[in-house]
Amino acid sequence: MNQKDLHQRLTELMGEQDTSLSFDRVWKAYKKPAKKKWMLRTAVAVAGITTIGFTSAAFVSPSFASILQKLPFLSSIYEQPGILSDRGWEQVDRQALATDVEKTVKDKGITVKVTDVFYDGVRLALGYDLLIPEEMNEDNQLQVLAKSEIRGVKTDFMMTDSTNQKVDANLYRGGITINTSTLPESFTLDLKIEQIGEKEGSWKFAIPVSMTAEVKTFEPRVEAVYKDFQLRVKKVTASPASTEVLVEAIGPKDAWSMINFGVKDDWGTALEFAGGGGEDRKIDPQTGLESMTHRLLFGPLGPVNTKPEYLVLQPKLAIPVREEDHFQKEFVSELKGEYPLEFDGGWLGSLKVVGTEFQKDKTVLTYQVSNLDHQYSLLFIEDAKGADVFPSKMPVRVKKEPYEFKMEFPPLNPEESLKLHLIFDGYRKQEKSPEIKIPLGW
Repeated sequence: MNQKDLHQRLTELMGEQDTSLSFDRVWKAYKKPAKKKWMLRTAVAVAGITTIGFTSAAFVSPSFASILQKLPFLSSIYEQPGILSDRGWEQVDRQALATDVEKTVKDKGITVKVTDVFYDGVRLALGYDLLIPEEMNEDNQLQVLAKSEIRGVKTDFMMTDSTNQKVDANLYRGGITINTSTLPESFTLDLKIEQIGEKEGSWKFAIPVSMTAEVKTFEPRVEAVYKDFQLRVKKVTASPASTEVLVEAIGPKDAWSMINFGVKDDWGTALEFAGGGGEDRKIDPQTGLESMTHRLLFGPLGPVNTKPEYLVLQPKLAIPVREEDHFQKEFVSELKGEYPLEFDGGWLGSLKVVGTEFQKDKTVLTYQVSNLDHQYSLLFIEDAKGADVFPSKMPVRVKKEPYEFKMEFPPLNPEESLKLHLIFDGYRKQEKSPEIKIPLGW
């Protein structure tokens, strides 16, 4: 994930427009050293060319293969340090939503196997195995260059996130997620890999894809006016792994990039941002107005409020804000097992940490906020060595009242000296976004 992408995600969550010290600190912690630059990459595919990362699972002895097959399809891959993920990929594994593919191609001594595919009408993901020669063995990641396209379907954009993990000396396992325009219920994905590491070759796959999860679709026919834009909510799609909101915006030519959207449920909980893009961009030759459908992708609804009566769309213009209106305050408190820990952010509201669970595979922090406008305050933990440890997943709402959330971190040792950092960050005199209600008929 590059600096621009992370900044966009954090500012959308915190309701901010400009870079602040808190973001700079987050970026410093999240960015990878140069030798790990292939860990996670988001890129717009130009002419179908996308740089992706790989990994692997089962070309070896049956006993070792059985161990590898127990690895989750996506959640373990996306639960690596430095990757901030929503709950969607975890649900793919928990509910066994992916289907087996079992397509294998070997070239230049490298075997590539497509193992799994997941598609719910919103998100598309593939699992891969790699078996490489001994001389290609690297410490962490392998660079992979591939071309992909949807057979017979013209897409407006294509973005690919990928990451991988080393399983054994010659085995890597990887997952690729493809964010593109709205797709049909079934199609063929053509994938051609042209380079793995330093080796050029040709690994071609034709992968049949069909929806693998139960999906609920709503057509709310909601229309509204915001500033110079006419807005129409075209469709809402909900699956166990994702939520999609399609919003058509009609406004001045080339102004589409100035408008952003947030979405929250009927409890006021902001949905977990997972990406998106624009499609069906058109200009009316008579009026000169431009229309574009904004494809907003989020993690799944819930986990407690799984069937909200309605969603709330919040449009907002990306306008400059005055630096003198910027407010920021950092609190530091030792984690000694004494709760609650209370922090007063003044006009931004207050936050109270009510507990911390130190589990074998994760650390879970439970906190309450007084103001849902800042429900995703920046929290991180400083370990005994002075390193900042950031959350591995977006916080999830677990109670309607009080406003309670749980936030996951990598596993930490409670016997060590740990410090909790909280940064209240906001701008005074920010324009309040209007709230457009989107009813859902379950």
